[in-house]
Amino acid sequence: MQFFKALLEAIASPFKATAPPLESLNTTPYVLTITLINWSDLWIFLATHHAQIHPLDFYQALDDHVSAGRMSRPPNLSLADCWDTILVLNRTMATSTRPILPYTLYPCAPGLPVRFLVVSAQTPFDVHTSILVDASPCFTWTFIAGIQASLALPAITPEVFSALTKWLYARNSPQFSRANELQHLCELWVAGAQLGIYLKANTLLRLGMELMTPSDRVCDFATARWVFANTPAGCPLRGFVVAVLAQRSQPDFASPFQAGDVEIWRARSAFMGRLEHARRLLAFGTSNGDGSVTLGFEKGKQEGMGVGKGRLPMPDFLVWDEKVWNKMGEVVPDRFFVFPGTEEFEEGLVEWLKGE
Repeated sequence: MQFFKALLEAIASPFKATAPPLESLNTTPYVLTITLINWSDLWIFLATHHAQIHPLDFYQALDDHVSAGRMSRPPNLSLADCWDTILVLNRTMATSTRPILPYTLYPCAPGLPVRFLVVSAQTPFDVHTSILVDASPCFTWTFIAGIQASLALPAITPEVFSALTKWLYARNSPQFSRANELQHLCELWVAGAQLGIYLKANTLLRLGMELMTPSDRVCDFATARWVFANTPAGCPLRGFVVAVLAQRSQPDFASPFQAGDVEIWRARSAFMGRLEHARRLLAFGTSNGDGSVTLGFEKGKQEGMGVGKGRLPMPDFLVWDEKVWNKMGEVVPDRFFVFPGTEEFEEGLVEWLKGE
């Protein structure tokens, strides 16, 4: 009822500059019928007209009335659907002192809100302390108790931070199906690494392997440029992307060089040496169950795979180093994982978390 009271008050406001985002609003003593044009616009309309309505009440009211058949468009809503409009809603509440999304979507979750501010777009997000403590060893209760203001995230976009927090709350890993999504995956990795959410960052490398394994996938050089521009030297993500770039791209020497390209090409050339060694093992050796390799040069030559003709097989899977397989006999990018207490982990943290 509070939702509809706020809606009617906002529509009746003499200060509205434009028509509300409604096709129609009809009332009888017993029925309120709404035909919605755009429900995220409706929230903005309410917020800009100072309607006092809790975000969760807003969603639940829409959900209840759609389910009851009293409202046309949008379809039935769920908490997962609500995530798509968090960016729109939070931008209208940049100066709000009240708790905001995604904190307000989960009123029963334990903990107080910690406010993050995505500096590039001045977009705030409130996240439960319990979520942060569970996801990152950097967010200790001592650190949280000392927070006096919003935590700035200068290198993360609102879209990426929204995707990361959705993963933390909903516990469903993101899905990637197209090669051009590799950069978004890398942006999520950087966001997770900056906040010390290392398990999610490591999971993303496995998802990246799955995404780029098909031989028809192509890694865009622009993705490598973004990674090198947004990570410190020695960052494991650089090694991961260079390995993918070396095996899933074709060099375009006609494209103009940019600042930082020399560093990428040097890293790629260094990896090509390791890939050459791996290809020799694949041509002449046999992988054992313990991850070791038994060489069989004569057998390899008899099968037409010798180096005498300058030919070596390119594997149909992604190789991550010269050993090809790990000790478990698996071909996985785990050598690029990060773990608390390591230099790579500390270097990847956002400045205000370093040393915590």
